[in-house]
Amino acid sequence: MTHEEALELAAPFVLGALGPDEEQAVREHLATCDLPHPEFEELGSLVPLLAESVRQVDPPAHLRDRIMAAAARDLEARTAGRAEAVGAQPEAPTAPGVEREAARRRQRFIFARPAWALAAAAAIVIAALGVWNIRLQGDLAVAQAYRDRVDQVLAIARQPGSTVAILSGGQGGQNTGLAAVATDGTAAIVLRGLPPTTGSQVYEAWVIVGSNAPVPVGALAYSDGVGYLATNVGQVGAGATVAFTKEPGPGATQPTPPILSSGVLSSAPS
Repeated sequence: MTHEEALELAAPFVLGALGPDEEQAVREHLATCDLPHPEFEELGSLVPLLAESVRQVDPPAHLRDRIMAAAARDLEARTAGRAEAVGAQPEAPTAPGVEREAARRRQRFIFARPAWALAAAAAIVIAALGVWNIRLQGDLAVAQAYRDRVDQVLAIARQPGSTVAILSGGQGGQNTGLAAVATDGTAAIVLRGLPPTTGSQVYEAWVIVGSNAPVPVGALAYSDGVGYLATNVGQVGAGATVAFTKEPGPGATQPTPPILSSGVLSSAPS
């Protein structure tokens, strides 16, 4: 392997993307060549930094198969395009060794790219996976936060004599959640799928008993679409309605339409 050929393979080498024979050839070249190889050092130091820039989450099992299938289709298309552009040219008979060397060089012509291009491509792929990784972690964090709040609601729901409401906004999974109220008025409420607030806006919880006016019971703590409130709503029994609105600021005394989510309290199953 020549010095130039080794430099062209620097990026896939540090990424572990070479086949066993090519990887061994690069290693043998590096062990015997006295010329400098700065690309290997630069790319080798870049990959760990990119990999460690985000916390690792295992990708779906089918991701590798999808990437490999896409790469195979791309290779087939590029190879067909090159063959069509060059045209089928008859080749003179050659000795087996020369023919193998020619085939090897044609393969390198198809796969080889300047080191800077491969490095840029590698950085883009890793960065894209990093963004996907961060988004996945964000989704997992939100799901975990919601589950933790649900556990707190269920802790009240399990108390004797408590009431529970299933909250729904009627918008395909948005503004849904649970509320539970103990006999002493201790309550916990959780909602998910809430749109972001802006400025001083808050999500306010209301309790409506019979035909009485809605009573504000507190603003939900909000983060990443999940709202939560732990408070005392007084001794309200089954049949009371728990509702939520988005208010321009804290301290609202009357709800601002529309009602974003609501549910009716009923006796919790024993």
